[in-house]
Order: sequence, then structure tokens, then C-alpha cells
Amino acid sequence: MNLSRTEKIAAAVTAAAALLLGGFFMVRSSPSNATSDCKPFEPQPGDGVWLWGDSLGVGMSAHLRSAVAAAFPGVPFSSAAVQGYNARQTLSKEIAGREIRGFSIVSLGSNDAAGNVSNEAIQVQAVIDALASNGRLLWVLPPNFNIEHPPAPATKEKQMAFIEQVQSDSRVEILVPDDVVMAHLSSGDHIHLDPAGYKLLAEQIVARMLCS
Repeated sequence: MNLSRTEKIAAAVTAAAALLLGGFFMVRSSPSNATSDCKPFEPQPGDGVWLWGDSLGVGMSAHLRSAVAAAFPGVPFSSAAVQGYNARQTLSKEIAGREIRGFSIVSLGSNDAAGNVSNEAIQVQAVIDALASNGRLLWVLPPNFNIEHPPAPATKEKQMAFIEQVQSDSRVEILVPDDVVMAHLSSGDHIHLDPAGYKLLAEQIVARMLCS
């Protein structure tokens, strides 16, 4: 079978993703299950739960607020998710100047992978440094960062670079939306979720915080 140049590139990128991530996406079936080294979030006085993100964060914000309130009564929840934001905007317009303590949930990546990878990598690392130094940090990977739904090869390469950077920092905990959530992925853009999907994702995040 003769493959076009584009098809060959796509196949090579997909194969590289599988090798680079070492089956990373294959754990999607149970990302919220407690691992042997998982530590439940135990809020201390002054701690809060923070959500930083783009349109995916906006979609889950209300659901996450309710789930956090049920799991951690009395712990304040703050959402700084803004549609269209990337790491640079989140850092300069939301994180800068705030006193952050407790547990940060980051839902960024789609807009970063669409930009200049070398420039965005600096901003992504700055977000990690700012948040990880003030408490726990859980990065929720966008549902479209999934080798089963590959975008254009150039975009996939950017997504791979983003994933490699985030997971290489030991201070960052990672949650990958599982198959239940992925069933609610938009058939239109393969990026966003429907309301039920956002609710399920919020519940998985809190389950991860509880190590349940």
C-alpha cells in the first residue's frame, strides 16, 4: 500500500507519541483511582481550591465548585478560568499578585499547543513554578490531547511537547480524562465536552483530590 507524504507523517507522529509517552494515554480508563503514593488533600487553615483554565475550565467551573463544597466543607473555591486563555494570559492576568495557598487545578493546554511551542513552554513552566511553590498542583490534560483522536501532525507534535514538559516536573500531578468523560467529547470540535461530561470531569478531579 502506497501512502502519501501526509499519511506517512501522521503515522510517524502517532507512533512517536506511543513510544514517547510509554502508554501514558492507556491509563485513561482509571485516572482518578488512588495510586500507591497518592496523598489526599487535607486543607489547612487559609487553604483554598483554585481553578485556572480556558474554556474547558469555564465549562467545569460550576460543577467543580459544587463537588469541592461537598467534599471539603468550608474550604473556599476560586475560579480564574477564562475562555480562550493560555498559560501566558493566566499567569499575567490571574495568577500574578495573588496569594495562593492550597490546591490548584489547571485546565490549560489546547490554546498553548496552538501557539509557538518554545514561547509557550516558558509560560507553562512559569505557571508550574508559581502554583507548585504554594501548594498542590493537579494539571488536567485537555480531552483532545489523545492519540485516539489525532489532529493534524504539526498540532500533535506540539501537544506531545506540552505533555512531555508538564509530566517531566515531579511537582505536577496529572489527570487524564477517562473513557467515561471522553464519551461526552464534542463531535463538532473534539475539544469541548457537553454539560454531563464537564460534571463527570469535575467529579473525577475531586475523587483524585480525595484519592478515592
